[in-house]
Amino acid sequence: MLRHAMVVLALSSLARADAAPERVPNVSVPGQQPSDTGHALLQSARSLRCTFDTGTAGNLAANPVRLQHERPLPTLEVFDAIDRATHTARYITDAGVVQVQVITGDELLSFFDVNPATGSLEVTSVFPVLRPPPSRRQLLAVSSVHSSGAPGIRMATQDYGACAVLD
Repeated sequence: MLRHAMVVLALSSLARADAAPERVPNVSVPGQQPSDTGHALLQSARSLRCTFDTGTAGNLAANPVRLQHERPLPTLEVFDAIDRATHTARYITDAGVVQVQVITGDELLSFFDVNPATGSLEVTSVFPVLRPPPSRRQLLAVSSVHSSGAPGIRMATQDYGACAVLD
């Protein structure tokens, strides 16, 4: 995936055997319920600009698994030409444009892509929940990458943020 190279660089420090393992915190956010406005935005979105400002990365090949919290972010993802009928969208980054698959539902709009050369998977999901404090056009989102990188690195990342509905 296009973000793959950046994530591999961030994870290279995780492969060190002397790094202490970390635990993933149990996170729950009370009061984040879908709203009528959030549902309407999610259902009508044809273009999204997503910014992820916090995240976790892990090297699954390390024993024990090494986690890195608060990776260098923010990252930006833009999804354009969202077509619910054909289940496709364009994923736009500085590195170029890729067509991705779209899965729609009442409670979720998800974009996924599989790199055929490596089998790496990237999934971004947008929820019908306005970013707190309630913003007018930003919906909560999560982006996950599962991939193999440099030798000895088998990684997973999960980044959290919001997507602005552009149109």
